[in-house]
This record gives sequence, C-alpha cells and structure tokens, in this order.
Amino acid sequence: MGETNDSTSAAGDEAVHVQIVLDRSGSMDSIASATVDALNGFLAKQRAHPGMLRLSLADFDSQEPFRLVIDAVPIAEVLDLTDADFQPRGGTPLLDAIGRAVERVDARLVDWPDEDQVLVVMTDGYENASTDYTGETIAKLLDSRQEAGWSVLFLGANQDAFGTGDALNMRQGNVRDFDATPSGVHEAVALAADAVYDQRSRSRAERRLHADELFDLTDDDR
Repeated sequence: MGETNDSTSAAGDEAVHVQIVLDRSGSMDSIASATVDALNGFLAKQRAHPGMLRLSLADFDSQEPFRLVIDAVPIAEVLDLTDADFQPRGGTPLLDAIGRAVERVDARLVDWPDEDQVLVVMTDGYENASTDYTGETIAKLLDSRQEAGWSVLFLGANQDAFGTGDALNMRQGNVRDFDATPSGVHEAVALAADAVYDQRSRSRAERRLHADELFDLTDDDR
C-alpha cells in the first residue's frame, strides 16, 4: 500500500460509518426477538469503543424495500431497539435493499469523504422480490465500492452464503453462513460486532489493508 502504520488519532482518521441492511421478510419472524437482542449487543459493543462511529440501520421487505430506522447517528446516541422496531413480513428484495444502501452511503461521502465505510448485510433467505436492481448491477456496484476501500460484510442463512456473496462480488473473507436460530443469530451478529470493533481499532492504513478479510481476522483472534 506504500503507507506506514499511522497511530494518529485525528477525527478524520478515526471516523467510521456502519450501514446495517437487515432482512425483515416474513421468514425472520421465528428469530425476530433474537435478532433485536443480538443487534442491541452489537450496539453495546460499539459504544464501548472510544472512536467516532456513526451508525445507520435499514431493514427491508417486499412492502418496503428500504426502511431507514437509524440515520447516521453517533453511536453514543443510538438507543437500543425494541421488538416493536422489527416486525417481519413479506418477501426478500435483497438486491434493491443493497442498491439503495449503496446510494445512501454514496450520498454521505459527498459531505464525509474521509469517513471509512462498513456495509453489513444480514438475510435469512434468497432474493425473491427486487424490481429495480439486478444481481449483475449489484455485483458491479459492490466491486467498485470495495475497490475504493469499503468493507462489505455478508451474513446469510438458509443458503450457500459464500455462493451468494461470490455472485455479488463480495470478498470471501467478509462472508459467513449462519443458522436461522436464536443462537445462530446471536453468534453471527456477535462476529460482526467483533469484526467492526477490531476494524475501528486499526489505523486508516491498516483498515484499507484488511478491508476484505474482517471475518477471517476476527475468527483468528477468537
């Protein structure tokens, strides 16, 4: 990369934005409460880190392909979720949700060009309801954003998550399968929480160097 390991703590060097894209389709109903609890654990983990983090959360279903629940709020100000915040229904417009998330993050970068981006996508099923984006379009979008330094984390259940991730040009070191059970959800979200926490603890140069292998590095450290 040609950069030295820089331990400076300038705000621009520390700033990270995490955009979570969460499947809200009907099949998530059996693990809805566990998902809320696991996400609150994610929030608690990030609050314990001293660095600057702004968090966004959007969920998706066929009635509302991209519902913004939290919009780039500093992590210290993000309130815990309740079961009322997450009520599964409908189908799985996964591609549309990812596409709209990328659009929103792109818009953020106009005002926050030095902010590091982490996109976390979690779904318990295959795409079945998108109307605006194709797999080919999303694959091109994600490839270009990852080349620009984004980390795209993908957690998938009831599918070959690595196959889905590969089709969408997601880096394999940032992809994991999970079991669509309460314990499986907790384990998957805890992995993502640890991966994001660890990435925030790295210098900007180190973040760029390891952007494509956050889950691999976190598994190694566990």
